[in-house]
Amino acid sequence: MLFKQSLSIIDTMGQIESAEHPKLKVFHLNTFHAGRAAGLYNEILDFIYREKPDVILLQEVFEESLEGFGNALNGQLLFSQKCHISLNENEEPKAWGVAIGFRHKLINSSEDFYFGTRNTSNDLLLNVLNVRGAQPPASALLQARIEIGSERFNFGTTHFPWVKGAEPSEEQLKAFKRLDEIFNKTPDLIFTGDLNSPRGYRIFDSIAGRFRDNIPADVRTTMDTKVRPEATWEYVVDGFFTSEHYQVKYVRMVQGLSDHQGILGKVQKAAI
Repeated sequence: MLFKQSLSIIDTMGQIESAEHPKLKVFHLNTFHAGRAAGLYNEILDFIYREKPDVILLQEVFEESLEGFGNALNGQLLFSQKCHISLNENEEPKAWGVAIGFRHKLINSSEDFYFGTRNTSNDLLLNVLNVRGAQPPASALLQARIEIGSERFNFGTTHFPWVKGAEPSEEQLKAFKRLDEIFNKTPDLIFTGDLNSPRGYRIFDSIAGRFRDNIPADVRTTMDTKVRPEATWEYVVDGFFTSEHYQVKYVRMVQGLSDHQGILGKVQKAAI
């Protein structure tokens, strides 16, 4: 796990609705190779700069793109590497994984691999043109606990192993069993991710049985055909979950940034 700090850090407490009971704007996005696959990197940065989220949870990011994300957020980022990957045959594979960005005080962080290992993430070199038949990238649950005033919020994100189709594979089920064991040790969590396993099927619904599913019921897909017209399958594969310690309001889907829709919402502590 790498810790990345942007060039400038600001005190954002003045932007929180209430220092006593803060509501954090949270943005989730599978970035489609940090925007490179669809030429939308600058659009993603502009969105983050314009919306000013407190926390961003990203998948399919290149380590070299973290400085740009950090500057747009005006904050810091944690990075968990899945593998090294190249987008064409003419470039060297580069570190690629998931990230959490935040504009508030970091208390602690963790990186727990449930599929593959850190050695896998360091050693595996892939080309996106033939990644489907290759050894799959490693997957970890990356977590960051941040503090705002007297309250603490624990965020986590992951990019779950891919499988063709909606039914989970044996490999996915084994990976989920290990992820579920990590969840057992992390009851206090705001969790987003590209689950590569849709709502209405075993893995997604198991997570929804443990945490609250905050994706609106009328959302039928989290793919974005505006960016990737062939992605017409109606699957909610991106998740935005919270434990009982939190409540989420004003959730909206964001289109035009990636082959996945982004998810934007406000999180605050629940009265329990």
